[in-house]
Amino acid sequence: MNHSHARTRQAFTLIELLVVIAIIAILIALLVPAVQKVRYAAARSQTTNNLKQMALAFHGYHDSTKSLPFNGITNAVNTSNDSGSWGYQILPYVDQLPIYDSQTGAAAANWSTSIPAFLCAIRARPGYLTGGTVTLPSASATINGKPYTIVSGTPLVIPYSGSITISALSSPGGSLSLTASGSILTITYTASAAAIAAAGTMNGPATDFAINPYLNSPTGAVNAANVKRKLVTISDGSSNTILLGHAYVATSDYPITIPANSYRLPIFSGGTLATGRTGLGDTASTWLKDGTATTLNQWGSPMSEGGLMAMGDGTVRPFAFTAPLTNLLQPADNNAVDLNP
Repeated sequence: MNHSHARTRQAFTLIELLVVIAIIAILIALLVPAVQKVRYAAARSQTTNNLKQMALAFHGYHDSTKSLPFNGITNAVNTSNDSGSWGYQILPYVDQLPIYDSQTGAAAANWSTSIPAFLCAIRARPGYLTGGTVTLPSASATINGKPYTIVSGTPLVIPYSGSITISALSSPGGSLSLTASGSILTITYTASAAAIAAAGTMNGPATDFAINPYLNSPTGAVNAANVKRKLVTISDGSSNTILLGHAYVATSDYPITIPANSYRLPIFSGGTLATGRTGLGDTASTWLKDGTATTLNQWGSPMSEGGLMAMGDGTVRPFAFTAPLTNLLQPADNNAVDLNP
């Protein structure tokens, strides 16, 4: 009688395992770049959409105030369209009215909220600044020959005996009240919104984009007084003029959330280089890819192929680093660039 026995395979051989591992490695090597390209394309598309939203908000602001936003000259107080940077001014037009209304003259304290529309998705920065020292305005007084400083919101309590002489009582704006009870003199200073705005706002949401300050100033000053530029006065054509776009950020600054110099301040701060760039983007040092160079007064982006700019007609266009931005930034220099040859 013949019996057939089924052969049972016990395990893979070493060679077979090595072949499988090699195949998996090849598949991963092919898949990872493809995934990275998809993520990059999605982030670039999101950034384009964010800039488009900014441009439309500029137009919404223009329709309401009959002039374009500008970079501001004081900090945010929500009592004037001239306060805060352009980023603060357009908050109501990007569905951020609560944040706009939160700035009622009180300098922002700790802050941990970003506004995604103001950011470049490729950089993936935190998008807010916090932990900075908030400078509040103060009044001064000389009492019985001794100088005192009265910080807004913090009453100065002075014990005294006998008569008291107050001289040189002054403040940068607001109201001063003096009360005497027994042998205690209390002086309270309540600063005006304008005085607080001038003192400084260090904390708040940040932006990766910069306004074109030449819209408001022939010299491109980031803190020039508001000339209330209308779209119809852009003689070079709104489609040929940059409203705002990618500002250079050093890669080492990407994770930073602590406010510092004028390049690291929130959108609540008006008239600073944190939200505007005065450079004409006409050299390799003023129009470049994010890298190791210190963040200064440059235009730039994290993309190797160039940066994105929102134009006066609401479109968003890519520009190579080899293409000077000079004539695109100056709205009435009679050197219009034909972008559709």
